Amino acid sequence: MFGGAFGAFQTADCHFFNIDHPTYLRIAAIARIRNSHDKIGKALRRGHHYLRETSFFNYPFSIPQQGELVAWSQVLFDTEVSMVLNTNGL
Repeated sequence: MFGGAFGAFQTADCHFFNIDHPTYLRIAAIARIRNSHDKIGKALRRGHHYLRETSFFNYPFSIPQQGELVAWSQVLFDTEVSMVLNTNGL
């Protein structure tokens, strides 16, 4: 599945991902940022993980419920990287 030297039924050294698919391209871009050697990459690899409270439609800030935006930070020394993920299925 991942293109390594292993594989069943003669699938060694090949992978099964569509490398032109938008999801694959987004994950690859995030991986490049994470693997970079600058402060942001280091914070993403080694930083402390903090779940952040969010507010939506002027409700008070709180830890998000299922189907809401989830926000978190990775903090390493003087660098903080904030990330947000929309978990709504629609």
